[in-house]
Amino acid sequence: MAADVATVPQATHVNPLSVAALVAAVAGPVVGVPLWFARPMYGGVVVLLGFALALGFGFSARGQIEMSSGRETGRQLADAAIVIGLVEVGALVLTALVLITVNAVLAGVIVTGLTVAVLLALILGNARLVARYLLLTLLAAVVLFPIYITLVNSLLTPEQISRRPPSMFPFDPQWDTYSEAWSAGHMATYLRNSFIVTILITVGQIVTAVLAGYAFAFLQFPLKRTLFVVFLSTLMVPFEVTIITNLQTVDSLGWLNSYQGLAVPFLATGFGAFLLRQAFLQVPRDLQDAAAMDGYGHLRFMVRVAVPLARPAIAALAVFGFLSAWNQYLWPLLVTDDDQYRTVQIGLKQLRGTQLDEINVTFAGVIIAAVPLLILLVFFQKQLVRGLTAGAVKG
Repeated sequence: MAADVATVPQATHVNPLSVAALVAAVAGPVVGVPLWFARPMYGGVVVLLGFALALGFGFSARGQIEMSSGRETGRQLADAAIVIGLVEVGALVLTALVLITVNAVLAGVIVTGLTVAVLLALILGNARLVARYLLLTLLAAVVLFPIYITLVNSLLTPEQISRRPPSMFPFDPQWDTYSEAWSAGHMATYLRNSFIVTILITVGQIVTAVLAGYAFAFLQFPLKRTLFVVFLSTLMVPFEVTIITNLQTVDSLGWLNSYQGLAVPFLATGFGAFLLRQAFLQVPRDLQDAAAMDGYGHLRFMVRVAVPLARPAIAALAVFGFLSAWNQYLWPLLVTDDDQYRTVQIGLKQLRGTQLDEINVTFAGVIIAAVPLLILLVFFQKQLVRGLTAGAVKG
């Protein structure tokens, strides 16, 4: 009979570097934030020092724990310290942005709120998820901050815009700036021209990209790979290199001050051909064989089978084409000198020149010009992401 051997649990101990990392991560904002109200620079240095120590100790502790063969714990503490350190970096970025435009008090409040949120996340045991959303929120705030400031400035008076520190909210909004921008800036004419040119370019790019992409994906012809490489090489040629030649061609055709002069040079794009070719390559060859047995030719198969399956990529190309065509400035400036054909970007430049003492009217014009783009991105963001990620993962 074998004797029972009592198993003695091995002693565990927490890695000291993990504890040091967590202490540094928490002590940085705890000491630095109160100091921020008196000396913003010193407070920022303390928070940054806490972040550096937290990351240094945290990664060192993780390395030791992974190499240790004993029952050493502390991985969660090290991860928590690293997460807090990363959040503190995002807080510093947003704080610097706020310091430039507002004051140190609001910056200190923001850092304090972020620190409290992270500590609550640690207590609740879901620090990674909360920290991830905090970082995404900070990045979104940095991206959207210029848009928000433009919107606020469009509703302020010129005196309020030039005031320091500037106002972050229009307590007495000047809504008449939009009507003035619409009438004085002739925004209706410029928006109409931009819509016409943008739609022509977008439709042209989709049609040419579908035809070229289908040919490179399904048809067999001599020098197919060579021609595809030539298509791709056009992506490496800057537009400025060909602008003189294009301008001379448009002038020789008599297309200055016309919609065709604005649109025709952009009706085909190598990026569109590449994107649609990659999308068509995801279509199973069995579908083409089955369609051929049913009497489908290439045109019928492309229209009824290939194109519906490639709709996400086509939608992504449409969004890219619309954005690039809407934001064109240099080409419309060169080929037009008549306001009846000039686009909205040229209109904004002229509005800025005629409203030197009313900068808020220019900001209102910028918001009006950006509304179609915002609507496009809101309604087509899913198609854009789906088109860009289609075929990225083979299942």
